Amino acid sequence: MNHPKATLYDVLRITAILKQNPGIRGVEIFGSVARTGSGNDLDILLVVDDETAQSFMARATEHIRRAIYLSDVLASIEEWAPEVSPIREPREQATIEILGDGFAHCIDEARAYLQAKFQQPPPIDLFLVPLRWREQISNLERGFPQGDREFWNNVARDAQPLPSREGQSL
Repeated sequence: MNHPKATLYDVLRITAILKQNPGIRGVEIFGSVARTGSGNDLDILLVVDDETAQSFMARATEHIRRAIYLSDVLASIEEWAPEVSPIREPREQATIEILGDGFAHCIDEARAYLQAKFQQPPPIDLFLVPLRWREQISNLERGFPQGDREFWNNVARDAQPLPSREGQSL
């Protein structure tokens, strides 16, 4: 069964919600929505100050390690208690811890929009990055190692800044 794909319009709606947080200095998208206008997930870079980005990298790494360790345990829990609400994705949890509870409400509002529109909502994949992140690719590679060694170079190639003010066109 083919599921409807998220579009640039969906990304603009979601990022308008996420930009309500005062710590966010800018937003960029990457991945299939940036390249083709639609995709199975929403790949979003939230541009923040350098200190916030560094805190995010440390916190996200900690959460990712914990999630890997707990993945077998959670799979077991889901077998006997499927009503247990799942934990948040590690980078999302780190983002909430760094940007605060207000950001958790923004994420929940963004998810509510996606759930109302899609039978199977696309995931929101977040990274907090420093202001001049393209100049810091090697730091990002160390902070967020990916299976694909070219991941951050590809992100830098594809990423598109979104308008910072209402009314600006792409």
